[in-house]
Amino acid sequence: MVLNLFFEGSWSWVQISKEEYEKLKANRTIPNNDIKINKKGQFKKHWSYATKFHSSSYGFRPGRSTHGALQAIKNWKKTLFGFLITMFEKRLTMLIEDVYEIFFYLT
Repeated sequence: MVLNLFFEGSWSWVQISKEEYEKLKANRTIPNNDIKINKKGQFKKHWSYATKFHSSSYGFRPGRSTHGALQAIKNWKKTLFGFLITMFEKRLTMLIEDVYEIFFYLT
């Protein structure tokens, strides 16, 4: 499923104080199944996720800076435009060769 790429992790229960439990219970925007009380204490749901970053992610990461992000964009532009120009040159060369063959074979 596509959403799993964005929401990798799992739910866990975190113990909270009785005052916080009462405050959450009074809050009508929190569903009842997100908080619970039992013999061991009061708990609320907590979303635990693995810190998984994409290799091109530069925001708020150790060893990554704004300057590095700008340099990566410049390199990407060079790489992309270089690739496109190379492909265009190959296609143009093939087209010229085809026209050349047709022109000289027909005459």
